[in-house]
Amino acid sequence: MTRDINNLSTTVGFRLVPDQHEKLKSLAESAGVSIHVYARMLVTTSIGQLEISNGINAIRDEQLALRIAIARAIEAILINTTDLEETTIRRFTRDKLLQDIPQSKDAKGKP
Repeated sequence: MTRDINNLSTTVGFRLVPDQHEKLKSLAESAGVSIHVYARMLVTTSIGQLEISNGINAIRDEQLALRIAIARAIEAILINTTDLEETTIRRFTRDKLLQDIPQSKDAKGKP
């Protein structure tokens, strides 16, 4: 979504320590924009990166929950269709299918 920054109605202001202000000023000059435009660019870029990071974390959580659910389904199938000991099957599930997942997580991937 592209926005015309001249149509934005909310102002954000903050103070920087002198060293940070000088660094921001230097970066803005190097980019050929005002310190205000550069600060806005940094803030909006950071917000975008945070949104992407949150999305990636949500995908990882869903992937973890799916892996646990699949492992538990395989475990149930093996318990109900083989003559193997249940403890052997559970050990297999834990050691081979869920080896890199903390054991305190439940089927939804939550502690």
